[in-house]
Amino acid sequence: MGNEVLSTEVLRHGAYVCLTVPRDARARVAAAAVPALAARLKLRNEFDTESGHPPDAIAFLRRLDAAPGAIADDEILRADAVVHVASGAAGPVAEFCTEVTRLLAPAARRTTPAPP
Repeated sequence: MGNEVLSTEVLRHGAYVCLTVPRDARARVAAAAVPALAARLKLRNEFDTESGHPPDAIAFLRRLDAAPGAIADDEILRADAVVHVASGAAGPVAEFCTEVTRLLAPAARRTTPAPP
Protein backbone atom coordinates (compact mmCIF):
# COMPACT_ATOMS: atom_id res chain seq x y z
CA MET A 1 0.00 0.00 0.00
CA GLY A 2 1.09 3.51 -0.68
CA ASN A 3 0.24 6.70 1.14
CA GLU A 4 -3.44 6.66 0.21
CA VAL A 5 -6.07 7.01 2.89
CA LEU A 6 -8.86 4.47 2.64
CA SER A 7 -12.30 5.14 4.05
CA THR A 8 -13.54 2.82 6.78
CA GLU A 9 -17.17 3.68 6.04
CA VAL A 10 -19.39 0.65 5.37
CA LEU A 11 -20.74 1.03 1.85
CA ARG A 12 -22.49 -2.33 1.47
CA HIS A 13 -23.21 -5.42 3.49
CA GLY A 14 -22.70 -8.81 1.92
CA ALA A 15 -22.20 -12.51 2.41
CA TYR A 16 -21.01 -15.48 0.44
CA VAL A 17 -23.00 -18.51 1.57
CA CYS A 18 -21.02 -21.62 0.59
CA LEU A 19 -22.99 -24.84 0.40
CA THR A 20 -21.92 -28.45 0.39
CA VAL A 21 -24.70 -30.57 -1.10
CA PRO A 22 -24.61 -34.38 -1.10
CA ARG A 23 -25.36 -35.81 -4.55
CA ASP A 24 -28.61 -37.45 -3.39
CA ALA A 25 -29.91 -34.11 -2.05
CA ARG A 26 -29.18 -31.91 -5.09
CA ALA A 27 -32.67 -32.13 -6.61
CA ARG A 28 -34.26 -31.26 -3.27
CA VAL A 29 -31.93 -28.27 -2.78
CA ALA A 30 -32.51 -27.07 -6.36
CA ALA A 31 -36.29 -27.14 -5.77
CA ALA A 32 -36.12 -25.16 -2.50
CA ALA A 33 -37.94 -21.84 -2.30
CA VAL A 34 -34.73 -19.78 -2.45
CA PRO A 35 -35.93 -17.71 -5.47
CA ALA A 36 -39.13 -16.84 -3.55
CA LEU A 37 -37.03 -15.78 -0.55
CA ALA A 38 -34.88 -13.58 -2.80
CA ALA A 39 -38.01 -12.04 -4.35
CA ARG A 40 -39.55 -11.36 -0.91
CA LEU A 41 -36.35 -9.56 0.13
CA LYS A 42 -36.34 -7.68 -3.22
CA LEU A 43 -32.94 -9.07 -4.20
CA ARG A 44 -32.24 -8.77 -7.94
CA ASN A 45 -30.00 -11.14 -9.86
CA GLU A 46 -26.59 -9.53 -10.40
CA PHE A 47 -26.34 -11.15 -13.84
CA ASP A 48 -29.72 -9.85 -15.11
CA THR A 49 -28.96 -6.14 -14.80
CA GLU A 50 -28.02 -3.82 -17.63
CA SER A 51 -27.62 -0.67 -15.55
CA GLY A 52 -24.89 -1.59 -13.08
CA HIS A 53 -24.95 -3.51 -9.86
CA PRO A 54 -28.42 -3.63 -8.27
CA PRO A 55 -28.76 -1.97 -4.86
CA ASP A 56 -30.02 -5.27 -3.38
CA ALA A 57 -28.41 -8.15 -5.21
CA ILE A 58 -28.11 -11.91 -5.34
CA ALA A 59 -26.02 -14.25 -7.48
CA PHE A 60 -26.13 -18.03 -7.71
CA LEU A 61 -22.78 -19.62 -8.49
CA ARG A 62 -21.93 -23.27 -9.11
CA ARG A 63 -18.39 -24.47 -8.62
CA LEU A 64 -16.93 -26.09 -11.69
CA ASP A 65 -13.36 -26.02 -10.46
CA ALA A 66 -11.30 -24.38 -7.76
CA ALA A 67 -7.62 -23.87 -7.05
CA PRO A 68 -6.00 -22.68 -3.84
CA GLY A 69 -4.94 -19.05 -3.80
CA ALA A 70 -2.73 -16.86 -1.65
CA ILE A 71 -5.29 -16.93 1.17
CA ALA A 72 -6.24 -20.42 2.33
CA ASP A 73 -9.99 -21.07 2.30
CA ASP A 74 -10.63 -24.81 2.30
CA GLU A 75 -14.38 -24.38 2.81
CA ILE A 76 -14.86 -22.46 -0.42
CA LEU A 77 -12.60 -24.90 -2.27
CA ARG A 78 -14.98 -27.72 -1.29
CA ALA A 79 -18.25 -25.82 -1.78
CA ASP A 80 -20.63 -27.17 -4.42
CA ALA A 81 -22.47 -23.87 -4.70
CA VAL A 82 -22.06 -20.28 -3.53
CA VAL A 83 -24.82 -17.72 -3.12
CA HIS A 84 -23.65 -14.11 -3.01
CA VAL A 85 -26.01 -11.58 -1.46
CA ALA A 86 -25.34 -7.85 -1.03
CA SER A 87 -27.31 -4.81 0.09
CA GLY A 88 -26.84 -1.30 1.38
CA ALA A 89 -28.60 -2.45 4.56
CA ALA A 90 -27.53 -5.25 6.87
CA GLY A 91 -31.08 -6.55 7.45
CA PRO A 92 -31.75 -8.25 4.10
CA VAL A 93 -28.34 -9.95 4.12
CA ALA A 94 -28.77 -11.31 7.64
CA GLU A 95 -32.36 -12.41 6.96
CA PHE A 96 -31.35 -14.14 3.74
CA CYS A 97 -28.56 -16.07 5.49
CA THR A 98 -30.85 -17.15 8.32
CA GLU A 99 -33.70 -18.18 6.03
CA VAL A 100 -31.60 -19.95 3.39
CA THR A 101 -30.02 -22.02 6.15
CA ARG A 102 -33.49 -22.98 7.42
CA LEU A 103 -34.76 -23.76 3.90
CA LEU A 104 -31.85 -25.95 2.90
CA ALA A 105 -31.11 -27.76 6.16
CA PRO A 106 -30.61 -30.66 6.59
CA ALA A 107 -30.14 -31.37 2.86
CA ALA A 108 -27.22 -28.97 2.50
CA ARG A 109 -24.56 -27.79 4.90
CA ARG A 110 -23.56 -24.14 5.02
CA THR A 111 -19.78 -24.17 5.19
CA THR A 112 -19.05 -20.54 5.97
CA PRO A 113 -20.51 -18.35 8.70
CA ALA A 114 -23.22 -15.83 7.99
CA PRO A 115 -22.40 -12.18 8.66
CA PRO A 116 -22.86 -10.97 12.28
